[in-house]
Amino acid sequence: MTRPAVRMSLFAVIAAAAAWPSIASALTCYTLYDRTDAVVYRGTFPPIDMSAEGDAQRDAMRATGQFLVFGDAETCPPVEYRFGEAGSKTLSIDNIIGGIRPMTNRAPAPSGAARPAR
Repeated sequence: MTRPAVRMSLFAVIAAAAAWPSIASALTCYTLYDRTDAVVYRGTFPPIDMSAEGDAQRDAMRATGQFLVFGDAETCPPVEYRFGEAGSKTLSIDNIIGGIRPMTNRAPAPSGAARPAR
């Protein structure tokens, strides 16, 4: 190889190595907007099926005025709104903590109980 060819190939290797960290840190970020342009979902996992089997889901999204934007990004801070009781303005304490078991205190052993031998 001639000297300029060696320099060019060395330059190409160095340029590829310099670009490697930025390529490795890029991730696909999916952002779903509702009909009022509010972000409903943002994350690295697609909120709907992106294959051909997901055509009906995408058509239903478009019919309700939602649209999905995705692309490579260095960061993708997650946003997810849940609908149903979680989105209700009339939540009660029972709705919020209904499934949480109360914490129980352990009673001290009775004073007359047998203690383990040492």
